[in-house]
Amino acid sequence: MKLGVVPAQLPPDPGGLGETVWAKHHWLRARGVDARIVTYTPRPTDDEHDFDLFGPEITRFHPEARVGGSPLARLREVRAMARLMQEKLADCDVIEVQGWTLWATALALFPGALARKPWVLVFRGTDGWGYHPRRFLDLKRRMNRRAHTIANSAGLAAHLRRLGLQVEGHIWSEADPAIFAPPATPAEPGRTIAVKGLYPPGDPATLIRALGILKELNIPFRHEHLGLGPLQAPMEELCAALGIEDRVLFMGQVPHREVPAHLARAAVMVLSSRLESCPHVIGEAMMMGLPVVATATTGAAELIRDGDTGFLARVGDPEDLAAKIAQALGDPEGARAMGLRARAWALENLHVDVVFEKYLDLYRRLAG
Repeated sequence: MKLGVVPAQLPPDPGGLGETVWAKHHWLRARGVDARIVTYTPRPTDDEHDFDLFGPEITRFHPEARVGGSPLARLREVRAMARLMQEKLADCDVIEVQGWTLWATALALFPGALARKPWVLVFRGTDGWGYHPRRFLDLKRRMNRRAHTIANSAGLAAHLRRLGLQVEGHIWSEADPAIFAPPATPAEPGRTIAVKGLYPPGDPATLIRALGILKELNIPFRHEHLGLGPLQAPMEELCAALGIEDRVLFMGQVPHREVPAHLARAAVMVLSSRLESCPHVIGEAMMMGLPVVATATTGAAELIRDGDTGFLARVGDPEDLAAKIAQALGDPEGARAMGLRARAWALENLHVDVVFEKYLDLYRRLAG
């Protein structure tokens, strides 16, 4: 079977989508699938860890072709992308587009040699929640009618169906136990960690305010935040206003391969988002046996059984989030047992073999 995958991101670009595409690509090729990728991220890298990310089965759209600018220039760019897909993927049995990007626009407007191929459209996070029906030229709906659509959470699938899209089902995001393994050394007492870009949907202010409440309650903690975003400066100012700037460390963007070492030192992983589909970091923390405290977004509530495999706090409620963090920090043995139950659930439901086998079954069904 020959599979063509067209994502917006691929390492060395940071981001969970790119990591998922690369991990699945590697997994499929190890099982004899002729998997190819057409993507952005054309730049080379000097990082020795990234050398294997550039190969003959990976085509990267060159930056000089990404003209942007006026609508006409953007249309020429989309047409160039369509030609590239038709050239590189014409003999593929199945075409998968990750998320709604210009690649999906190119496929919807100019299918060409790919018109008769089975298409898979995978909605993840922002590109799914951000869909709004349009009366005219609704390319997302047009693509949806033509493709087999998968969401990465049941909540996102239900949301898209309410908006009139056809969704076959959902497949959760994966966690690799070979990378996210339980640490050999105990966690540092009182250490909390968040792995999330500093953008409005992640609601970092609720987390910072919750940490401020922990200080008022004289609960010792040290917090580490992994992720970049436009809200970093306001969050640093908020930390200073709450008197916790010496307890909160903003680490910026950390390569995915380094995330497990940071998680291993933490006693609790915290996610304070207002909107999530299937957060990678929750599954990865669970796979490591790390207790998770998350706001009860649709995606988090699908992965966590409140009080059993983690804690769920009310969205946008720093007092409730602080109480759940305090509960986890105050009962290390109970939190450790919770983490072990979470790991057992993750191994059964989020293991890369479990998740990627579902995609492979879909490809085989469409190709067959």
